[in-house]
Amino acid sequence: MDIQKIGKEDKFLNEIYNYFYNLEDTEIKSWAIQYLDNQYKRILDDVKLCTALSHHQTSKLLDIGSVPFFSTIYLSKLGYDIVGVDIAPERFSDILDKANLSVKKCNIEQEQLPFEDNYFDLILMSEVFEHLRIDIIFTMNEIRRVLKPGGFLLLSTPNLMEAGKLYKMLFQRKTHSIFDAYNTLKTVGHMGHVREYTEKDIEDFMSQLNFRCERTIFRGVATWKFSLFGFARALIHRIIPSSRIWFMLVLVKK
Repeated sequence: MDIQKIGKEDKFLNEIYNYFYNLEDTEIKSWAIQYLDNQYKRILDDVKLCTALSHHQTSKLLDIGSVPFFSTIYLSKLGYDIVGVDIAPERFSDILDKANLSVKKCNIEQEQLPFEDNYFDLILMSEVFEHLRIDIIFTMNEIRRVLKPGGFLLLSTPNLMEAGKLYKMLFQRKTHSIFDAYNTLKTVGHMGHVREYTEKDIEDFMSQLNFRCERTIFRGVATWKFSLFGFARALIHRIIPSSRIWFMLVLVKK
C-alpha cells in the first residue's frame, strides 16, 4: 500500500502500522494489519471529520468500540483529549501501553458508560451500530447521556442499500450469513453484523432519542474490476452516492 498518497499526516499511520507489526501474537497482528489495510481510508475520513467538528484544545472525545484503536491512536497523536470504550480492550494491552491510550472496559449493551452526564463534546461510533443485538435504545440513550447538549455523534455503519447488496437480495435472495454473525460471538467475543440499515432507518430511530441529523455522508467506492458485476458496482457507486458501502450520520444532541 502506498501510504504516501494519504497526505501530510501519514507519519501517524506509519506509526500505527509499526505498533501492530511488532506484536508477538501473530493471530491478532494478522487480523489488525489486514483490517487497517482494508479500512484506512474510512478511518482517516473519520479522523478528518472529528477534527473538522472539534476544537482540540478544549474538546473531549469518546471513541465507542475502539479496538483495534486506529482512530483513537490517530486522534491522540493529533493532540486530542480522547478516551476509548471497548468490550475487551485487554486483547491489545501491548498497544494500549505503547500508544499511552485511555480505554475503558465496558459492555455498552448491558452496562452504563463510566462517565458523567454531558461530559463529551463529540462521540465517534464507527462500524458498531450493526453489531448491537440486545437493547439498542438502552445503548444509544447511554451515549446520549454522556454527550453534551449540542454535541456531535458521528455514527457510521454499513449501507443496506449498497449496490452489491441490492444485487444479492434481488438475484440471490439473501443478504449475509446469520451463522457467521453469531459464530463471531463465540470465536471473537462480540457479534458479527446482526443486521444492516438504511440511513433513514437510523435517522428516524435517533430522532426518537432527541437527536437531529445534520447531514448524511455516503462513502466507500468500489474499485474498478474486469467483470460485468464489478464494473457495474463501481460505476453505480460513482453516479449514485446513496448506493455506496457505508454512510455516516452527523447527529446533534438536542
